[in-house]
Amino acid sequence: MRESGFQSVVDDATERDPNSAVAEYGAEFRADTESYIAQAVEACASAGLRERSPLPGIQYRAFVDPSGGSSDSMTLAIGNIEKEVAIVDVVRQIKAPFGPEAAVEER
Repeated sequence: MRESGFQSVVDDATERDPNSAVAEYGAEFRADTESYIAQAVEACASAGLRERSPLPGIQYRAFVDPSGGSSDSMTLAIGNIEKEVAIVDVVRQIKAPFGPEAAVEER
């Protein structure tokens, strides 16, 4: 007999599509699309360019995924929109362990 509740939903999803269920409920990247995504991202990247300098008149947005510093990385991305295309100008990662206050101060 099947378990009730959430576990039943996960089990049913796993039977239907194991790769999708692992990504959705197991918080893992999809192994079946990983190489395709990596190739697509690589095709969009400017080779050898580490970061784009800020330009006057451009409105930038920053996105941060903070961490307490003990096990997860802290990440930051800064980007803008150019002709309806999202551009990521800067990406930063600070790997754990680190002090959150020092990470915020870092430039």
